Amino acid sequence: MTRRVLTPVLPIAFAMATMQPATEAGAQTYDRGVQQASVEPGAGRMAYVLAGRLWLGDLAAGSGTVIPTSGDRVGSPILSPDGSSVVYLEWTDRFRVTRILHRAIPTGRDTEVLQTTREIGDAIDAHFARRRVVFSRGSEGLFEASFDSGEPRQITAGASDRSPRYSSDGRRVAFIRTVGDAQDIYIATLEDGSVRRVQSSIAAGTMVDWSPDDSRLVFDSFDTGAMDLWIVPVEGGLATRLTNDVVQDHWPSWASDGQVYVHRNRRLWRVDPGALVSTPVAMASTLPAAALPTTFVRGARLLDVVNGAWTAPQDVAIERGVITWVAPAGTRQAPADARVVEASGLYAVPGLIDMHAHYRPWMGPLMNRYGVSVMRDMGSDLGVDWILDERQFVEDGHVVGPTILAAGPVVNGSGTGRIGQVLTERLDILRDTINWLADAGMDHVKIGSENTEATLRTILEVAHARGLEVWGHIALVPARRAIALGQNGIEHMRGLAWGVLPEQDLPVPVPRRLTGMRREAAAWWGVSHEELRALARHMVEQKTGWDATLTVMRTFASTSMSDEVRALMPPSVLARWDVNREAGPLPGWAEEDSGAFDRAVESQKVFLRAYYDAGGPLLTGSDVGPDFVVPGLAIHQEMARFVSMGVAPIDALRAATINAARALGIAERAGTIEPHRLGDLLLLEHDPLADIARTQNVRWVVMRGRVVHDAHLSASVSVPDDE
Repeated sequence: MTRRVLTPVLPIAFAMATMQPATEAGAQTYDRGVQQASVEPGAGRMAYVLAGRLWLGDLAAGSGTVIPTSGDRVGSPILSPDGSSVVYLEWTDRFRVTRILHRAIPTGRDTEVLQTTREIGDAIDAHFARRRVVFSRGSEGLFEASFDSGEPRQITAGASDRSPRYSSDGRRVAFIRTVGDAQDIYIATLEDGSVRRVQSSIAAGTMVDWSPDDSRLVFDSFDTGAMDLWIVPVEGGLATRLTNDVVQDHWPSWASDGQVYVHRNRRLWRVDPGALVSTPVAMASTLPAAALPTTFVRGARLLDVVNGAWTAPQDVAIERGVITWVAPAGTRQAPADARVVEASGLYAVPGLIDMHAHYRPWMGPLMNRYGVSVMRDMGSDLGVDWILDERQFVEDGHVVGPTILAAGPVVNGSGTGRIGQVLTERLDILRDTINWLADAGMDHVKIGSENTEATLRTILEVAHARGLEVWGHIALVPARRAIALGQNGIEHMRGLAWGVLPEQDLPVPVPRRLTGMRREAAAWWGVSHEELRALARHMVEQKTGWDATLTVMRTFASTSMSDEVRALMPPSVLARWDVNREAGPLPGWAEEDSGAFDRAVESQKVFLRAYYDAGGPLLTGSDVGPDFVVPGLAIHQEMARFVSMGVAPIDALRAATINAARALGIAERAGTIEPHRLGDLLLLEHDPLADIARTQNVRWVVMRGRVVHDAHLSASVSVPDDE
């Protein structure tokens, strides 16, 4: 197929910060960050999401205004053709309840279409003439509901059906379905209930939409290594490329003016399918500056994580989200108008750091509630634009969640494509990808398991030249070779055993059905403990970072969860986990697999202790994203697992604070309780140095000066008061 190059009218401009100079005192104006836009050129309007809020944009003026909503966050707005109303998703009660609402813009009146605790897909669609909404629900398929409420009716039964879009006449719905490794476009005819696959030469990605005359479909795809837009006839056939660039093009929408609107590089772009020319859509969005409170923590003993000791009682002042001073209790006056947190007799530890997460919006409040104040995203499946915007909005105080350090997509040499990964063996594309990530303002690079020595070397050369560290999996390239090439850090226990035990030397018999993680667990059974110790010492000597992520591996063997924790989780997430628990932690899981993991732990303990005894700085990473890993809580569990393997409680706490801050290069901003650090504290009832489990006996959690958890009141998480 001929590669058709998209030439922008304006050059793509990257910048780490999206905030522009304030247009009024105390205001913040963003020229980027537009998400999930629904454009109606005939009405001269667009509805979109920015900082978790619903906005109405004026296309001629290039500016947007907030549409007030009552929930924690909104998503997937669909604007009516005349621009007078909008249908949108709203999450409330810490993402525990999902609503589909129909808003009349002139009156501001909402009509509830649906309210549920079941999982609703991130993309919905509305047909205003038919007064219908279509959406995916958990693993049940697609459903259609009336604007006038009533019980939704099921229209498809595919467990993976998602991203539905009505045809212009409202008689058909196009959607994405995954069957095995195949990800394709399907069309459901509403009148007779029939469903057919659209034959295409290119696999579908995350979103599809109809042309105005319903003859063609536009969709995004990872099929060629980068996320580009493609067009295919409704009857199927050869797909033609609409865009061709290294950045991710996603959430396409084919508007009534014949233009395709697409999210790219944290902006909305307009693409002309005939001329193959694109232009950015100007849209300035202004928010009041977030109100970060002044907080005075009185009389707590502070953990000096560097020296490993408690201070005498201290007072801590937090202003504009940052610790401004620390002084012996009672020696200084509280700042004017400060909220006072009475902490006499309590033990204060710095905000915790999660070195490995796959972040989604519902996780932020839970992370904060458990005291996680900084999170390193290691590949969000919501894409580059989303994680960069989320990072900025958290930094500015408009979104609840931890401070984010972002990797962007996982970079892999090959494998199965999905959002959150860049997959290519072509070294030129890898170079372009790493340069794109650096230009976009990423904090580091995450590599996956399918890199060869050639692809790994290329990634390392370009990333290091751009000042980015590279962390990730060990698999095809053994640990010692990856370290020699310059890999900065290794994620997981996964792959380490292969570095000292060739696959042909696996202990016999190994069940042939064991694959992936289970086959790897078997590799630990017969590995030489002395070789493991030697590898651990080598990593410490070479100053190679290591993030064990012990807790996520144990969730494959145990998926239990207390009632207290379940009460904090969104019901839609719990429902999915409960279904998957019935199927087993992994496909084909059997009782003996739990034993395989138990046998592997003994050798893993040898490696961890050797790394620790050699002076290696342990780090806490949760790998939150997979089922049964609870955001925030997993870091407390990780510290407890370290201690169970012989690590001193103070070193477990260092792993979650100062060690992690140093590994991330932010020790001047986080990891300790002292002036100029983030105003993030856990105030504990009892001394965790005597029992590491006491880190979970939290009286208060303070994040950026906001009290986000008060054990004497409730388990709720506060929402920023910035409007």
